[in-house]
Amino acid sequence: DTDLRPRYELTDPLKYDAIVCDKCGYSSLTRFFPHLTINQMRKIRTEISSGFSGIDNNKEVYTYDDAIVRHKLALACCIVKGAKYSERAYTCLKLAWLIRGKYEALPENDIRIDALKDDEIECLENAYEGFVSAFSNETFPICGMDEMTITYLVAELAFRLGKYEESLKMLARVLVARTASRRIK
Repeated sequence: DTDLRPRYELTDPLKYDAIVCDKCGYSSLTRFFPHLTINQMRKIRTEISSGFSGIDNNKEVYTYDDAIVRHKLALACCIVKGAKYSERAYTCLKLAWLIRGKYEALPENDIRIDALKDDEIECLENAYEGFVSAFSNETFPICGMDEMTITYLVAELAFRLGKYEESLKMLARVLVARTASRRIK
């Protein structure tokens, strides 16, 4: 998709990106999972583990609902541990992609689609805000993306959210940048 969501034919591997500890409830996207400080561990124990009742990690195939629950838990852990803006934004973006995948898999006349589209927009707004903040406060690469890729992604998210002026400004930055690859242009 234009917001960099990969599409697959048989299964959606995006459903498997959030890892959840079935004992304590700590959850994170794969790329961020091992990076915890002692203070963050304490916060997770206090605010997540204390109310965690367990999760089934024995399923071989996740539904979109399973994946959405896991990604929401990863987002909650991001917030509790005080993760960087980029980690929160990337988690919101992945969650938006899963929600989109779920409603795309439903029949066209399903009554849940409108609510899912609203949820997707909320996640995209959070991703947009997070990436804008990360752009100003973090050094590149951010979530494995260089400056031009993040600039393009922010422009696309702004466009999807109806922030057309902001989108045009960001796209112009990409188009005039000497460091932008032909692919991203």
